[in-house]
Amino acid sequence: MPEKLEAPITKGDVLGTVTYSYKGIEVGSANLIATNDVERNNILHVFHLVLKVITSPFFFIPAILLILLIMYARYQKKKRERQRRIQQLKKNRQRSSSENETGTRTPNRNASRTERIDRETKGSNSRYRR
Repeated sequence: MPEKLEAPITKGDVLGTVTYSYKGIEVGSANLIATNDVERNNILHVFHLVLKVITSPFFFIPAILLILLIMYARYQKKKRERQRRIQQLKKNRQRSSSENETGTRTPNRNASRTERIDRETKGSNSRYRR
């Protein structure tokens, strides 16, 4: 009898043979015959085919390689972005240091806030007074 049977099986099909032996001597043999019809479940059949394809080395190995390639590409992209940000920061630092050397003042982000605090505390006995 084969290890696996594939549907559909019709009533009366010979599925295999059984052999009877006693003390190593073959006494007899008989055919195994299907007594019922067995239809194929299409959903299970498709599921089985998909699993067969996914687990085959011809699919599995390229899939793993593709995943590794995507991961490497993302790593390279992040590395380039990181290097670009570092270069931009270096340019900004060089620009601000060159402006300070030439006497031009870099804009103060908190200038308006500082002026408002100075106005509010002017003349008062405050620790924020300059």
